[in-house]
Amino acid sequence: MADSRPVVFVTGASAGIGAACIGTFARAGWNVVAAARRVERLERLAKEACAETPSVEVLPVACDVTDDDSVKAALEAIKARFGGLDALINNAGVGTYGCVADTSLDEFRSNMETNYFGVFRCTQAALPLGRQRNAMAHPSS
Repeated sequence: MADSRPVVFVTGASAGIGAACIGTFARAGWNVVAAARRVERLERLAKEACAETPSVEVLPVACDVTDDDSVKAALEAIKARFGGLDALINNAGVGTYGCVADTSLDEFRSNMETNYFGVFRCTQAALPLGRQRNAMAHPSS
C-alpha cells in the first residue's frame, strides 16, 4: 500500500526557518523533502527528525534554487519517491546588506536570482506534482 502521508518540499532547509520546518512537519505526520545546497546539514537534520518521529520519511536532496537543472532533479526525486507533492515551502533566500550606492548590480542580481526567480522556478516546477497528487486524491467521475 502506498504511503498516504502528505508530502512537503522545503527549500533552504539546512538552517533557520527551513530547518525548523523539517521537525514541525515531521511531527505533524508529513513526509518531508528537505532541500538545500549543503546536503551534509540536511542529512543530519533528517536523521534527527526521523529519530524523533520514525513513522515519517525525511528525504534530503541537494538543490540550488538558482539552477533550473538542480530544481528539476529535486522534483524528479520527489516524484520517484513519493509520486506527488502536497505543499511547497519556498524558504531559500539570501540577504544583501548595505546601502544601494555600495551594492553592485551583480550582487543585486544574485540576490534576485535566489529570492525572486528561485521562488518562481520552484513553484513552476512543483505545480505539476501538486496537481498530479490532487488528481489522485480527488479523481473526477
